[in-house]
Amino acid sequence: MTEDAAARLARARELHRAGDPAAAAAYREALARDPSLAIAWQGLGVLAQRSRRWAEAVDAYARAAAIEPANSAYGAQLGAALTGAGRADEAISVLDRVLSGDPRCVAAWIHLGSACQRAGDPDRAIAALERALELVPGHAAAMNNLGNLYKETGRVADAIAAYERALAADPAFAVAASNRLAAMKLAVDRTPEAILTEHRAWARAVERAAHPRPAVRPGVDVPDRPLAIGYLSPDAHTALPAFVRPVLLAHDPSRFRVHVYTNNPQRPDPALEARVARRVLAGLDDARAAALIAADDLDLLVDLAGHTGHNRLAVFARRPARVALTWLDYLSTTGMASIDYRITDAVADPPDAAERAHSERLLRLPVPAWCWAPPDGAPPVVAPPLAASGTPTFGSFNHALKLTDATLSIWRTLFAALPRSRLVAVGLPSGRTRERVLAGLAVATDRVDFLPRLDEAAYRRAYDRVDVALDPHPFSGATTTLDALWQGVPVVTLPGPWSGSRSTASLLAGLGAGAWVAGDATGYVAIARSLVADADALASIRRSLRSRVLATPMARPDVFVAHLEQAYRDAWSAYCSGELAREDAERARCRVLD
Repeated sequence: MTEDAAARLARARELHRAGDPAAAAAYREALARDPSLAIAWQGLGVLAQRSRRWAEAVDAYARAAAIEPANSAYGAQLGAALTGAGRADEAISVLDRVLSGDPRCVAAWIHLGSACQRAGDPDRAIAALERALELVPGHAAAMNNLGNLYKETGRVADAIAAYERALAADPAFAVAASNRLAAMKLAVDRTPEAILTEHRAWARAVERAAHPRPAVRPGVDVPDRPLAIGYLSPDAHTALPAFVRPVLLAHDPSRFRVHVYTNNPQRPDPALEARVARRVLAGLDDARAAALIAADDLDLLVDLAGHTGHNRLAVFARRPARVALTWLDYLSTTGMASIDYRITDAVADPPDAAERAHSERLLRLPVPAWCWAPPDGAPPVVAPPLAASGTPTFGSFNHALKLTDATLSIWRTLFAALPRSRLVAVGLPSGRTRERVLAGLAVATDRVDFLPRLDEAAYRRAYDRVDVALDPHPFSGATTTLDALWQGVPVVTLPGPWSGSRSTASLLAGLGAGAWVAGDATGYVAIARSLVADADALASIRRSLRSRVLATPMARPDVFVAHLEQAYRDAWSAYCSGELAREDAERARCRVLD
């Protein structure tokens, strides 16, 4: 290495440690002097990975690993980047090679866990992370990832315990803290009030230095003026566009100036670009992200994530907007005093009882709190299989994490009552997950057709094989419920006391299908049996469901957004009148008394 290259590399690493965006250019200057600087390529990989520019990260790490093939750290990082780029099988091959040369490389075991998880092999992923923890028992990231895998395979108690071990190792581990709270919603032994207590405990730490609410500006902050509103989503994952995009396009541009904030760049969408301003928060810590949002002078900021992965809830403690709301993806309280409202409806969150489970004020829409765009190119509805086979076929399309012991217990009773009935279970990985489901149902293996993760076309066609979809308990579906209804498949649900257990009930209420909502486990079984008792009636339901969905406000963005905008206007009026500030003071007094 020349003296000039060494100096430039030292400067690049100094900028990198300081979080200076000029670090990338400095690394490239060093590499221009000496392309064999593996550590400079590795530095570029880290910077690209941090912003989720996966192709750049893969290229940089591959160059570093090629220069120093014996450096297991570079190979492990390459494996991680390949997984992030959606190339899990390649990642597994790379990581296997690393571990064959260095079986004690903890990072490679951890990244192998992530790659196997992405590849649909949770059993091997769990084994990899358990091996990492044998090598370094107090590794917080490995314990957090292991918790995710336990949760995804339905081992909720083990997941919560893993998150708690991660937090014991690193009390400041924000991701593990949110993951623990999210997992609690799946634990049937936790009351909504107990879940609120845990969320508030998390929020107290995050909001220890919370900013005050911006003061009302006389003559400027008036109830009927046009409003600037922002939507904050971590990644706008695959389900979110179907629920949020129609809202963004239906906002009245004369009354609402709309911004969207995501952690990472999103695919171009010309229709949206013409209607909203987009900002990317990649590489920004919470303070800098809040400053960027505050610069847009927002009246309302809507969180779309709650405690889901990669959330930016800590941004709200800095109050970058005058009013803060949460909606859609988490279906529970955030626990935060700095988030004023949660948008919901009266079925998802019944009055009085739900208030006791939320730190936010509940802003109930007069329609189900969902706006959904039916999928383009969905296959046509076909006759229910019962008409041809005479054998009832039920379907499960939800993630394995929702197939709790409570769910399997109800289904076991159903399948015992209908000994010729069958189940199609979509998206469950092979191995222990399927074994757990079979054991929970207590049925012969030939009565359950397990299907792997499917591409979109095959997933939608799988509904053709099902007469009735079974909603899990206590954490119900939403996207899967709508997909089932769109393909003409009725859904049976048993709502519980949590918001997250009542989403299907909310959707069915909006559809006028409250008869499919059970009051208890016995009622759930009775409804499912009645739906498959009459093939002609089931076929009639099948033919009518798509048109019934289209007639609801959830499939009519103009109608839904009119209600949503009125709710925003009500929240804004409470701010302008000083009501929110007065309630802030009262809530602060109550928290002191607590």
